[in-house]
Amino acid sequence: MNTKVSIFFSIALLRAERVTSQAEFDAFSDLYEVKYGHRPRNPDVNEAYLFRLLPRG
Repeated sequence: MNTKVSIFFSIALLRAERVTSQAEFDAFSDLYEVKYGHRPRNPDVNEAYLFRLLPRG
């Protein structure tokens, strides 16, 4: 899925790819907990929406 992200005064044209690996989601959740003091509300990757941003190919 193509997407646009505004970074300061620039628009980045990127591709968004949904994360479907539970292990990758768990690694994200660990870092989220360190930053915010709690884990994401939903621990199941199939019931959450986490996207990885990549360059358009």
